[in-house]
Amino acid sequence: MSLRVPVEFYAIEPPSLHELLDPELQHLSRFTCTPDEASQGFLAIQSNLSIGCGTFKTAHRGWITLHHLRDAGLGTTKNELVVVKRTFRDLSKKSGGQTVYTRYSSPEEHKIILKEANNLYWAISIMGFSYSYIYSFDTLDHQDCPPIPDLRFVQAGVAISYETPAKNSSKASTRKTYLLEEYIETNSDSEFVKFVHNGSAVPLLDIDDAWRWIADFLCFTQHIQYWKSGEMVFLSDLQGSDILLTDPQIMTSPKIAEGADLFADGNVGSVFEQFPDQHVCNQYCAWFKLPEL
Repeated sequence: MSLRVPVEFYAIEPPSLHELLDPELQHLSRFTCTPDEASQGFLAIQSNLSIGCGTFKTAHRGWITLHHLRDAGLGTTKNELVVVKRTFRDLSKKSGGQTVYTRYSSPEEHKIILKEANNLYWAISIMGFSYSYIYSFDTLDHQDCPPIPDLRFVQAGVAISYETPAKNSSKASTRKTYLLEEYIETNSDSEFVKFVHNGSAVPLLDIDDAWRWIADFLCFTQHIQYWKSGEMVFLSDLQGSDILLTDPQIMTSPKIAEGADLFADGNVGSVFEQFPDQHVCNQYCAWFKLPEL
């Protein structure tokens, strides 16, 4: 069963990290849904079949079609396959085994999804900065240089639907806010993997796992981020495939904003402070001569 609704679509397209941190470009420092940047279209959701459920988000297959196709990112083709994510407050099981989700109110849902979008907005720029640092070296073609995976975070955006009740109805119009992400294809050669948890700086994969080298590379990028930011930030909860990453957590020093929660609930100050002790430098850290923590 598919639900088809008209939506306003707002692409998540962050500038460079240097621009995000520029005090003269404060308007770029947070993802927002600006009306004049909205694209109109339709979103179809396979609502009867979940493809995943996290701690506070559900995920379903969906297809987005914009009235005017975009040049890049999501919305460049008709009926583009996406992952549709929504937040929930609680879940329970019916006697028949069916899962029932208690959703947030429209304003709460909107606020939480925008926070998730802002998390991804910054993560894309932070990872881009990491690759810029790596590619600034002229030794990448050396035969002893460890392999550099071509990773990026999923293309994404926020979709908002407004459901207007029938005429003469006493019900008010409702708003639903969705986080749309590029669909990560998996197969026998490319499975979905959690490389690094947000509660630890240690790779989750065993040393002989086929994808351990990617986990090591991502831990190396954490080292870059922590060092180059002056011990203020790094990305964690890194998961996805050997090409695409999704659902990152941005970890920040408790010194920033006097310990305020800047990037979702997984940004735990005590975990951040353990990073220098938990991180174990690997072949990437050694090759690129990163300073010991």
